[in-house]
Amino acid sequence: MKVVIPVGSLETGGGCKILVEIANALHARGHETEIILPYWSPVNYNVQCKLTKVPVPKVSKEYIPDGDVILPNFYTTFAPAYEAWPEKCVRLCQGFEPLWVQDADYAVWTYTRDVPVVSVSHWLDEQLYNYTHKRSAAIVNLGLDPDLYNPGSKQEKRNDENKKKVILYIARDPKLGYRLK
Repeated sequence: MKVVIPVGSLETGGGCKILVEIANALHARGHETEIILPYWSPVNYNVQCKLTKVPVPKVSKEYIPDGDVILPNFYTTFAPAYEAWPEKCVRLCQGFEPLWVQDADYAVWTYTRDVPVVSVSHWLDEQLYNYTHKRSAAIVNLGLDPDLYNPGSKQEKRNDENKKKVILYIARDPKLGYRLK
């Protein structure tokens, strides 16, 4: 199977890292996998599949090769993928863009086309339903690396009720735009 993943960039960020991990996993399992991105884009991850930089500032339909599955993951890469191969698009939802991008109506439009949507969480599926009355075709949780996220061999019990609890929260600052958290 050939999977084509058009992206806007592979700069440092969680969504980009996940895309590279998906591409590398598909490649490791023997699938022909190709990431398409603009010429200017940094590549801050170890990409093991085919990587094609196109000579335009944004990936356009002319540069998206045929594949069995075209996997756009962001509202800006969906339209060219859909224009090039509408019957082969599968929309990957790693975050519901209408909640934070300026062109929210356009971002919603990308979820209303007649293509399957794969969401990475039940919460995203709920957002999709709330805005489009459409459910994800599948919900595929990204999972956790048990070698990194585990209680360790010396797990301590917390018996001290007076000990401060710390909550980590990461959010986007609307004044800084959606690129920064």
